[in-house]
Amino acid sequence: ELELGARLAWRNSAKCIGRIAWNTLLVRDMRHIKTEQGMFNEVLEHLKLATCQPSIQSVMTIFRPKGLNEKWGPRFWNSQIVRYAA
Repeated sequence: ELELGARLAWRNSAKCIGRIAWNTLLVRDMRHIKTEQGMFNEVLEHLKLATCQPSIQSVMTIFRPKGLNEKWGPRFWNSQIVRYAA
């Protein structure tokens, strides 16, 4: 259900040129990760999966949402982990 929802959201995103490959999106459910170190390790794995192929693989890694008693929850303080210039 999470994978299908993520793929359909990407397919229906009007501004994304890469959405034509929506059905090849690799969705990683990492909502069970609770620590910063765990998130860091999964971000490294995300980058490895996305870039260590003959061609770039579209990957989405999903972390847990903000908890009830948290002000922010898990965050990345940049707009994208890696940017590619065309």
